[in-house]
Amino acid sequence: MPPRPCRYAKVSKQRRAEWAAGTEAYLRQRPAGPLAGTLLLIDASIPPRDMDLAAAVWLAERGLAHALVFTKADKRGSAQVAATILAWRGQLRGAGLLVPPHFATSASTGYGREGVLRYCALLRKQWQAGRPEAVGAQAGGGLRVPRPAA
Repeated sequence: MPPRPCRYAKVSKQRRAEWAAGTEAYLRQRPAGPLAGTLLLIDASIPPRDMDLAAAVWLAERGLAHALVFTKADKRGSAQVAATILAWRGQLRGAGLLVPPHFATSASTGYGREGVLRYCALLRKQWQAGRPEAVGAQAGGGLRVPRPAA
């Protein structure tokens, strides 16, 4: 199942299928060449949902470098966010995938912003150096990026 560009839009299933097909085509064959990486935004205040997991699996199965960005980290306590991230890690490992780089963030407080920006800067630097294989290389993006201070 390809990632959906806008999961909350109230549109027909046919329209969503068209978006999914367009997103898949873009991610796989964009005219400017392959992407250095993709950020998959996930609501950290709720447990893993099937459609979000399907999007992560879809990216991994196609070898597209990606990172998980857990949003709304300020909406629940740190224990709840940590539990959500652990659940995600377990689900991905259960699907036979390595866990990609991941970040807890909050748009309201700015928490995690610097970590995501450092990750994107590292992706860009590696890409410009002609080492796209080093860019969080999927089968799990063994890339280690410093996490933001709590």
